[in-house]
Amino acid sequence: MKNIFVAFAFLMLWNYPSLAEQNLKEILSKTYKTNPKILSAIANLQANDERLKQVSSLWKPTLSSGASISKATTDSGFGFNQEGSTKTMKLDLLQPLYRGGRTGAAKEIAESDIVTAQINLLKIEQDVLLSAATSYMNITQNQELVKLQQSNRDILNKRLEEVKLRYDLGDVTKTDVAQARSRFLNAEADLIEAKGRLDVTKASFENITGLEPADNLDDKINLMLDIPKNLNDAVNIAMNNNPDILVISEQVNSAVSNVNLIKGERLPELNLQGNVTRSYTPTASPDDSTSITLSANMDLYTGGSVSSRIKQAKLRVNEQKINITDIKREVKEQAVTAWQNLKVSQSTIKARKEQVKSAELALKGVIIEEKNGVRTILDILDAEKEKLDAKTNLIIARHNEVLDKFKLLSKLGLLTSNNIGLEVK
Repeated sequence: MKNIFVAFAFLMLWNYPSLAEQNLKEILSKTYKTNPKILSAIANLQANDERLKQVSSLWKPTLSSGASISKATTDSGFGFNQEGSTKTMKLDLLQPLYRGGRTGAAKEIAESDIVTAQINLLKIEQDVLLSAATSYMNITQNQELVKLQQSNRDILNKRLEEVKLRYDLGDVTKTDVAQARSRFLNAEADLIEAKGRLDVTKASFENITGLEPADNLDDKINLMLDIPKNLNDAVNIAMNNNPDILVISEQVNSAVSNVNLIKGERLPELNLQGNVTRSYTPTASPDDSTSITLSANMDLYTGGSVSSRIKQAKLRVNEQKINITDIKREVKEQAVTAWQNLKVSQSTIKARKEQVKSAELALKGVIIEEKNGVRTILDILDAEKEKLDAKTNLIIARHNEVLDKFKLLSKLGLLTSNNIGLEVK
């Protein structure tokens, strides 16, 4: 029984997402497969595929059948009635020959809707992956900050004990003890706040990904984040790949097809109809009849409604073309901003590293100078605070650099499962 329980527990641990090996690539892959927004967008794309099939069927013939039975009673006038029944079966065939180009236009609109749905899926995919990556990196950042605050509290606790011992020896004053105690208590509060922020980011992570985060997430970026070599390349990529531009461009195509669809209402509609009928009566042999009809219909006057709708549709085309210019400007600004933010983050990391080195060197110097009577306990506490701030800023800078890479790829339309090497099949 014990072995069965152990095996069951192992199976649960193996399949439970929070306890499996968690790295950024693994989390993004699982999020892609299970995120409701992505699944909804996929369903919408499939629905548009069905719409295209429906429109394409307008080219094809329709075949219908029917049957009837009738019973009649005839008064013969000689005191008795004569009854008879007739049974009829028929087949009807309707083949559209020409609809004024409306079927072709409707098919173009349906195809455009599919392309739009595909682009929207990519946009949603990018938004979800960016949100998931952000929540993941927020956890790794706060994990590091908690460790840093824990280390700082331990250092200040040790410092407080040293100051108390020196006070007992008459080497320092009560003020020095109070200052050391104040810094220790502040470190305690900072640690509590850091742990609280970590819990909040874990809750956000679970909401976005649907997964429970492990206690220690891997902070390595095991993804292909290919960044353009220069700003011009980044802007050109954005102009060709950003989903907002692609969607509005496809909407122009759809609007043009809609103009042609409405124009088709002015043209004749031509249909070929075929009918085969067989009738059965009790007193006669089966009666067969066949007919073929070519029919044409055309509206001659609609009160100006069609003309107005054509004009309206053309104005919609012009509206969408104007929107393209506006969206391209916005996308260019977003791409430039994202590029510059990344460059700032990368430069900031270099400065923060030097800041940490300088703060560590300064702390060592202040400790030595305090022993020689040149500095005070407060100077040591201040130097330790500067070192803590420098390390905190370095953690934040590294976090920002990674997120800025994701944000830039998103603005360029490159933050997709294929481009960053996710396993989502």
